[in-house]
Amino acid sequence: MASRVEKLLEEPFGNPAYWFDDIFNDKCKSVGKNALILHNVMLSCGDEVTGLTYCDWTQPECERERVEKEGVIVRGTLAFRHSGWLTTHGSDVLTKELRRRDNKDLARRAQGHDISSSNLTIHHVISGLRLPVKVRIQIKKPHKYPSQYLWGESSAPDGLCLWINPQKGLYFHVMTMDSLTRRLSALCIERYWIAFEMLGLVKAAEKQNLGSIAPKERTPSWFAEQYARYKCPAADKGEYEQAKKNMLKVFKEHADWLVHDQKRQLNHRLFDPKIWLNWFKRHDIRSDSDELEPFEEDDDEGEEEEPMQVDGASSSDELMDYEDIPASRSRSRTQNSRDNSPAPVENAGRSPQPPPGRSASHFLGQKRRHDSSSAESSRGPSPQDEPAVDAMHPQDDDGESSGLEYVDNPRDLAEPAYYRMSSEDDEDEFENYVFDEALSPDEEDPPDSDTSDDDPGVHPGVPVYEPSRQSTEPSVAAAVPYVLTKPPRIPLPGGQWYCPVSTCDHQLDMHNLPEDHPTVFAVSKEDRDRIRSGNWSWQDSRLVQCFYEIVSAHYVDHLKTIGIKLEGSRKDLVAKWVHPEEHKSEHAKVLVKDERRSERRSVLHDPKPDSEQ
Repeated sequence: MASRVEKLLEEPFGNPAYWFDDIFNDKCKSVGKNALILHNVMLSCGDEVTGLTYCDWTQPECERERVEKEGVIVRGTLAFRHSGWLTTHGSDVLTKELRRRDNKDLARRAQGHDISSSNLTIHHVISGLRLPVKVRIQIKKPHKYPSQYLWGESSAPDGLCLWINPQKGLYFHVMTMDSLTRRLSALCIERYWIAFEMLGLVKAAEKQNLGSIAPKERTPSWFAEQYARYKCPAADKGEYEQAKKNMLKVFKEHADWLVHDQKRQLNHRLFDPKIWLNWFKRHDIRSDSDELEPFEEDDDEGEEEEPMQVDGASSSDELMDYEDIPASRSRSRTQNSRDNSPAPVENAGRSPQPPPGRSASHFLGQKRRHDSSSAESSRGPSPQDEPAVDAMHPQDDDGESSGLEYVDNPRDLAEPAYYRMSSEDDEDEFENYVFDEALSPDEEDPPDSDTSDDDPGVHPGVPVYEPSRQSTEPSVAAAVPYVLTKPPRIPLPGGQWYCPVSTCDHQLDMHNLPEDHPTVFAVSKEDRDRIRSGNWSWQDSRLVQCFYEIVSAHYVDHLKTIGIKLEGSRKDLVAKWVHPEEHKSEHAKVLVKDERRSERRSVLHDPKPDSEQ
């Protein structure tokens, strides 16, 4: 029993991801060292994947206007083993999905015999069976706080922590990231690692000098000296000076972020940002010269700070001015978050602050809620103040949310332009795909279908047409997994598609197209090179066509494994057994006789030459 249930838990629940607050209650939080671990983290803004460099408001490259307008959603896979963390709705949703999987497995084992339906519950699986494995679930949550780095407390490779609700102790340690999100977060992570190394230099120097060193004394030249001293302790003067020069170049490259990051800190500063700002002004960080003059500290306490310009910025309006954050919002909330949430050990003082001009209800692109009428919106739910049942959560006939058919679109329910390909010319582009109504039985979609008619991830450019005149043998149609007869979901907002066949772990990452997998050769080399270049978007109909061709090739592999082949063109596509003589159905025997009779007739009417007989 236990081993069978463990198999049911191999795949994470939630495809697409569930809203976190629909599934978990306030008991689900990080406590001390027992932090919530998130795998395969993806950040999205609107319907596009993004990264911390472009959505974290502490970064100079942050697309602030877009983040303000569209909001940011964090997705990932969370593993847990506490049934008390689940809401009533979450328990019902996971139990329903668990029983669907169990019934599917029981039907496969019964091989046509009558069986009783599954009576498993998620609470029994978690608390009753006490399995060694955790239940994994794909979740999504609005993300509005700057990233944190807890090197001393986190087991995550980068020490990265995403704060979701500091007041409630809800934050995630990021163990792995989606490949594209990782690439778009590299600069942000690099900057915090620079700050971490600088903190290490300060601690090493204070330990050696047996005393604290004031932040005003920690000038760029001082850090460069310390770096060279510990990096090249026994090096000659040339290597020593080169190490200093390299460190100063790093400071120049990240000047804007370093100064503004330290301005945000209320205590535990690495250096005095005013002194560093004057140093950068004096040495003109826009200069193409690599020669940097020695630092001469002066007392400019009475001078008014001017906004620092980087990389040719012409005015202070082009810079990220953290001083524009109202003190009532930034400082008071910073203090509250420090009092109510565990403080980082190695990074004290970096408490999360909300971006200016944001509110929880506005985060998903909704209008601010001034009255009850404005709360009715077709956009994604705000977990803080919306019920679980809404436009994003389709309801069953009994009025309760099924939780199994969430629309996985963080912005709204509007269809992008490429979904509306309905002309005959467009239909011709999708002529030879495997998924086809002719392969599926004439019945309504079963509950485990990978797609639905209202699913925005389904491409209606693949035309639906009548079954072919030459009927597919029923036993063949029954052997084809139903998900292979339906168009796959467009992998929005990212590019990762997972095969819907329950026993298959194949995945396709359009942002990291494999070099040698046979299915990618279903498209031309030119198309493969273009996909790997990353210079494309899902608005491109040719890109969508390539996606379907690659998926179709994978589906053909599934059919071959089952022993099925496809014959005819798209409009007369028929599925047949590769070896019909191995199957016992009467229809298959007739097909075998017809084929043999046809072969004999061709030999009689078209005899081989004597040389071949």
